[in-house]
Amino acid sequence: MAGRKEMDLTTGRPFGSLLRFAVPVILGNLFQLFYTLADSVIVGKTLGADSLAAVGSTSIIIYFVLCFINGFTGGFGICLGQRCGARDERGMRKSIAVSMILGVIFAVVLTTLCCVLSHQIIRWMKIPADIAVEAYAYMFVVLLGTGATVFYNMIF
Repeated sequence: MAGRKEMDLTTGRPFGSLLRFAVPVILGNLFQLFYTLADSVIVGKTLGADSLAAVGSTSIIIYFVLCFINGFTGGFGICLGQRCGARDERGMRKSIAVSMILGVIFAVVLTTLCCVLSHQIIRWMKIPADIAVEAYAYMFVVLLGTGATVFYNMIF
């Protein structure tokens, strides 16, 4: 791996190190926001106004879940970063293992909870009946992929 450069956030100027670390994180968050944007554009152009309203009405819930996942998986990164900064290889391995176990549990619980509560969330939001079925279908399918989002955030 001769072409690979290691980034050490514990040395050098703090601002430059944090900036090199933050830019990919910010870009990753922007790409996650583009999920709903892409869905809105595709749905609006192909399925019509009611379908677009269904996507738009549930986008805040989906974004909330994505932000919750970001926060939860970010905590894993903090623990791993502390071990890395201390040059504790055994602790890093343990942190990765615990993160994976908790990630699986979190993904299963969150996916189940989101999918089970989807109808109730639609009711709580008082989404009109004419778009409620499509809103539920969209939200259910997107939230079904919660586990994939958890692991994507853990890896990147």
